[in-house]
Amino acid sequence: MAFLRRKIRWLSAPLPRRLASALRRVRGYFPLTGLGILVGGASVLAYLGFARPRLDYVLQLVALLASGLTLLALLSVIPGALLVRRAALKGLKGLDRGRFELEAERGYAVGLELPRWRFLPLLEVSWTLEDAPGLRLQLETQGGNFVEHIEGRERASSESLTRRFVVEDAFGLARLDFAITDPRPVRVRPFVGRLSGVPMLRAHASGEDVPYPMGEAVGDRVDMRRYVAGDPLRLLLWKVYARTGELMVRTPERAVSPALRILGYLPATTWDEPAAAAARVALESGIFGRQWSFFADGALRPTERSEEAQAMIVASRAARDSEQGEGRGLDRLLAEHRDADRVRLVLFVPARPGPWLDAVAAGLRRFPGAKSAVVVSDGLEREDEPKRRLAWLRAPDPDPAPRWLATSEGLERVVGTLAALGTEIVVLDRVTGKSLPVGSSGRRMAS
Repeated sequence: MAFLRRKIRWLSAPLPRRLASALRRVRGYFPLTGLGILVGGASVLAYLGFARPRLDYVLQLVALLASGLTLLALLSVIPGALLVRRAALKGLKGLDRGRFELEAERGYAVGLELPRWRFLPLLEVSWTLEDAPGLRLQLETQGGNFVEHIEGRERASSESLTRRFVVEDAFGLARLDFAITDPRPVRVRPFVGRLSGVPMLRAHASGEDVPYPMGEAVGDRVDMRRYVAGDPLRLLLWKVYARTGELMVRTPERAVSPALRILGYLPATTWDEPAAAAARVALESGIFGRQWSFFADGALRPTERSEEAQAMIVASRAARDSEQGEGRGLDRLLAEHRDADRVRLVLFVPARPGPWLDAVAAGLRRFPGAKSAVVVSDGLEREDEPKRRLAWLRAPDPDPAPRWLATSEGLERVVGTLAALGTEIVVLDRVTGKSLPVGSSGRRMAS
């Protein structure tokens, strides 16, 4: 199945991209590099065309050494590639075939392990991941082996992993590369940061813990009213009577939720990683109550199962910048719940505007029921942050952790657009777990 998907993806790609992929595949099986062709060809031509006819023994020696070095590189790379391929297939076969799960920005998973083949001193082996956005592979040496560590920079989902192995000599004269596909599924869940302890998310719960004046009086006795004949004397509030001279009794609260179902929705867009983390926290903590449905861009239909909803959040990353993403799935969710008076819509959206905002706003205009929005980012950009002294002397981080920062103007536009449609809004910071100010106060906080 994964092979068919790869073939369909390759055939649907533009012609120049397919040609480049085919040339790279053919080039991978040709053992000499450009430098190797230059050194080998020049050494042969120098020996046969100049050094031997003129009896130039010095040039003959140099040409023979260059030719021998090129031949030695070939004799190291070709058998080495066969050894690497055989060991990789054996190592992948021995790995656990279960789902490969980890959390973005936290820890890593230990995968393939290959020997270093020290009896081939000129051999250099490395490999990378292909078609695996959001994943990063690092190779470490442990004893006499290469061990791969796979990290998730952001949420990702893949039915298989394709590793491209590169086998070359230390001088760069010979090189072979090939790809091996591992059919083990991978899922990287979004990093929740400090959102797990944020009480602001409970403001969008189903309402089962919130008194509702039109419901039946079956809750705890926390309210009170005037005493009437027939009320039990044990319910009298004697302290209130001593203070006011009026007889008051305890009455139960009305604790029936007005919303029978919660509809959660996550649009897939470029800056949606913090919003996906908030959606994950909401599902894992169960704040949606007993009756809920969840939908994310790229999915086929809404789900009421937490495990499927979690997988939907992870898979929605692939819908970015596509016809299924950018907020276009909201209409599909609302189409299956026409009774808007009996549901509540909860959106998990990024703090940066984009095409998703117009699509979501159009859907909210057609939805007359109650609606809320959880706007999440990794903080606000500081435009006037002073530069540190001698900052140009510091080596930059080669692969910094992604931060999904919001701008004051973008945050105000998102909040203003959603609030104008009658949406209750809470703005959260995934890094600190605090609520961010909205409106004009966002500018003051950024400064």
